[in-house]
Amino acid sequence: MLWVSRRYLIMSIAIGAVIAAVSYLYLSAAAVEQPIVVAAQDIPAYTWIDASMLRVQRVPAAAVHPQSLPDPDLIRGQYATRNILSEEAVLSGILVNPGSQAAGMPWQLEPGQRAMAVPCPPGRGAGGTIAPGHLVDLVHFRESSIHGPAAGRLLLTGVKVLDVRNSSGSPWRPGSGDSPSTAVLAVAPNQAEILAYAMSTGDLFLTVSPYDPAPLHTAGEGATGYNLFGEERGELGHE
Repeated sequence: MLWVSRRYLIMSIAIGAVIAAVSYLYLSAAAVEQPIVVAAQDIPAYTWIDASMLRVQRVPAAAVHPQSLPDPDLIRGQYATRNILSEEAVLSGILVNPGSQAAGMPWQLEPGQRAMAVPCPPGRGAGGTIAPGHLVDLVHFRESSIHGPAAGRLLLTGVKVLDVRNSSGSPWRPGSGDSPSTAVLAVAPNQAEILAYAMSTGDLFLTVSPYDPAPLHTAGEGATGYNLFGEERGELGHE
C-alpha cells in the first residue's frame, strides 16, 4: 500500500505543478498591459471621428478585444456605425471608411454629394465598358422640340461612377453575361437638377473620362444643325 500512497503523492505534486504553471502564465499575461483606443466622449452613430473624441488607455493584455486598435491615427477620419459610449473601446468592426465601395453606397459619397441613377445601356454607355470607379462625361442629345432646335451638348465632366446595374437592378460587372442598364453617379445637388431635366427632354450619353479631367460643369453652346451644317441645313433640322 505504500507504493500506492507514493503514486498518489506524485500525481498530486504533478497536478499542483501544472496548476501553478497555468496560474503563473495567466497572472503574467494579466500583468502585461497593451494600449487600446477608447472613446473620450459619447460618439453618436454616423459621426465623423476626429482625434479629440479619442484617447489611449492601457489595459491587461488578457482583456484586449481582438478588434481593439492601439493608435488613434487608425481611427481618425472614419465614421461610427453605431453609438459608442464614453470610455468604451473603439473597435474596428464598428467603423467604416468614407469612400469605401465595400461599405455601401452612402459611405462612398463625399459631403454634399448624392447618388443618382442614369440610363447606361451599351449604346449610350461607352459600349458597356463603364465600371464602378470610372469618371465619366455626360452628353445630352435633344430632338427639335418646344425646348429649342435639335442639339447635342456636354453637360458634366469627371463624374464618378459609384455602381453599374443590370436591367433587374443587380450589380453588373464586365464578363457577367448580361448587359449594363443603369449607372449610379455621385453628383452635387445642382448637377442632379441638370441631369433630371436632361433625362426628361432627351437622351444621355456617357463617355469614359481620364482620371484627372478638367473640372467643367457645362461646356460651350453644343452641336446643332446650324453650327454643324450651316443655317440652311440647320433650319431644315428644326422642322
